[in-house]
Amino acid sequence: MKYFFKKNKRFPLSGTEGTRPELVEGFTLVELLVAMSVFIIVLTLAVAVFVSALRSQRFLTKLMAVNNNAGLVLEQMAREMRTGYKFIGSASCSPSISFSNSQDTDSTGTGDATT
Repeated sequence: MKYFFKKNKRFPLSGTEGTRPELVEGFTLVELLVAMSVFIIVLTLAVAVFVSALRSQRFLTKLMAVNNNAGLVLEQMAREMRTGYKFIGSASCSPSISFSNSQDTDSTGTGDATT
């Protein structure tokens, strides 16, 4: 197996007198701390991006639901106005309008066409 990164060769801390210590491969404590710190920083940034994306997705889902409901309301109002035949204006200055459609139901669908 070919290694892309060469591991550091370190002398062991303990050895017998008069013998040459063998080389030990491994990482130092400082190298491990630096690697773990970088990993934690990258992981924190990734989690922050993920949480932000989730919040945006929830907001957009709610916005799409509101938009869809508004479209349905406008479509229902247009259908009621298109099929209505008798507009009843009120004598007061209220900003509302009542009308009946071909099934003799009012705009709420209760069947009371006089309101």
